[in-house]
Amino acid sequence: HYKQAGSIEDFFFSSHMVRPLKRIQKRWPEAHIATYSLNPFSWLVRKHRLKLFAVGFPKSQRILIQPLAHRLGLKTYAYSINSHDLAKKYKDYGTWAIITNRPSRVIDVAKPSLKRSTKKR
Repeated sequence: HYKQAGSIEDFFFSSHMVRPLKRIQKRWPEAHIATYSLNPFSWLVRKHRLKLFAVGFPKSQRILIQPLAHRLGLKTYAYSINSHDLAKKYKDYGTWAIITNRPSRVIDVAKPSLKRSTKKR
């Protein structure tokens, strides 16, 4: 849902560093704050220091992180999801967002009504 064009609530801010996220949160309390880390459980510590909206994880750690994050009421996002089949699986797992290096391969998972173009640009 969108509040108004350009609203800070239309975005989420993610970093593995706590200090910049705390600054954003202090200036804009309504901002959606997310964190990620290669350490599968460091976000649990950050959850207590930040009012987290979401937690990100590499695709290899989904089984460790996503169930617990969902139980704690957090949205989840995964990276780097670069194939259509993997994007579909993560959507089915309840993953809120994905980070990809290949958007043209996964866009129709997010918006099935879009057809992939066969034209080269």
